[in-house]
Amino acid sequence: GERFKLLNHIANEMRILRGIAYGMQRAMYWAKMKGIFASLNPWGSWINMDIRIANSVLTEAKYLKR
Repeated sequence: GERFKLLNHIANEMRILRGIAYGMQRAMYWAKMKGIFASLNPWGSWINMDIRIANSVLTEAKYLKR
């Protein structure tokens, strides 16, 4: 009856919340792993610096064109 519907609805909502919490946990796990992998790359900061320099050169080249 009515009690069964209510309990079933609550159980369904709890399953949805469990799925959302699991998805959040996995997203945080992989964000952490991505940070660990990035920190293990000894040349990561050099590559980022090279990219910044290249972007700066391209940006300034736009202003130098006539």
